[in-house]
Amino acid sequence: CNAQLDDIASESEIKLTSKLTDAAEVNSRVNALDYQSTKIIAGQQVGVTITGAKSEHNNVAWTVASDGTLNNNATPIYWANTPANISAYHPFKSDWTGNSHTFSVSTDQSTEVSYCNSDLLWASKTASKADGMVTLNFVHKLAKINVTLSSDDVADLSGAIISICGSKTSTNFNPITGELSGANTIAEIKAGVTTSTAYTASAIIVPQTIAAGTQFIKVSLGEKEFNYKLNADKEFLAGYRYNCKVNLKD
Repeated sequence: CNAQLDDIASESEIKLTSKLTDAAEVNSRVNALDYQSTKIIAGQQVGVTITGAKSEHNNVAWTVASDGTLNNNATPIYWANTPANISAYHPFKSDWTGNSHTFSVSTDQSTEVSYCNSDLLWASKTASKADGMVTLNFVHKLAKINVTLSSDDVADLSGAIISICGSKTSTNFNPITGELSGANTIAEIKAGVTTSTAYTASAIIVPQTIAAGTQFIKVSLGEKEFNYKLNADKEFLAGYRYNCKVNLKD
């Protein structure tokens, strides 16, 4: 009986917190639409897998608190006497089992919910009981496009609908290793507008190269439509943001 009590007392629950940085730290994503630029929004869920703990913990939802800590929504999990490997991703997918999945961005990112559900994040760390609270450093796995409008000809740009065109919207993702592979399914993406006066919008796309001559930006304003085509092949990298300044000609 005493041995059993000693064993229970020696157990230490695994506790996690989160940070959010860029894959390319010098390339801040705070510009324009700033959902999840410096931290994961409170209430969002991340999927956590832990190997090397005292019990199995495979793709379990943890909820993000306002201070970045992650709250385990399941049975507590405890450290073993050896290090554990911890990986996590956002947004949580309850049906993800195994190591290879298709992740798709929303084709309408005009709301905070749809934008955040398109913002694929990933973190991984090896830690042990001696580390105490474990900080998972999440990085953005996809690319962000910011579009800022101006015009010498059009007096009122309010109400403009900005879309990213010619972009593949899905990729293969391994939530354990963080690896991305391939891009599929070309579709138009409606960007989320920052404010009605800044005329700036943002959208998330999967990493890919878009060919020269592809219609890349479409602006719908009343009955008028403005289009911009890429004049050269353009590679969009994971974790980077790309700022496009577009001047509309009447």
